[in-house]
Amino acid sequence: MNEEEQAKSTARCAVSDFLEKPRSVSDGGWAPVSEEDFKELGDVIHDLIRARWGEDPDGDLPVEFDLINRTTHQRQWFLPVPYARPCENPIEQAKQDSEHLEMVLRNLRHAADALGYGSTDHIFKFIRGLDASDEATEETG
Repeated sequence: MNEEEQAKSTARCAVSDFLEKPRSVSDGGWAPVSEEDFKELGDVIHDLIRARWGEDPDGDLPVEFDLINRTTHQRQWFLPVPYARPCENPIEQAKQDSEHLEMVLRNLRHAADALGYGSTDHIFKFIRGLDASDEATEETG
C-alpha cells in the first residue's frame, strides 16, 4: 500500500471509529462535548485533510482548521485574511489590496467587540488608563 492509499485508509477508519461511538444527547441545550471527543474530532479532520491533499516536504498541510468547542469557549472572532499577492493588473491589485485591508480591519473590529467595546477609541482609552496606573504605581512604589 502506497502512502496515499495508507492515508485514505487511516482517514476512513478514523471517521468510522468516531461515528461508531454513541451520540451525546442534549438536555435542551447543546449536547455535551467531552475533551476526548473534541480532540478526536480534530484528529479525524487532520486525517481527512492529509488523505485528500497530502503534506508538503516540511510536513505542513495546505489546509488549516480551528475547532471551537462552543460548550466551553466563545465562537472564533477572527476571520481568515486572504493573501495580498502581487498582481500585474492594477485594477485587480487594488481589489486584492482592498479585500486584504477590509479583512484585517474587520478582525480589529471583532477584537474590539470581544472586549465588549463598540469602538477602538474605548480600547485606546483603556490602554492609556493602564499606562497611567503603571506610572502611578512606579511613583508610589
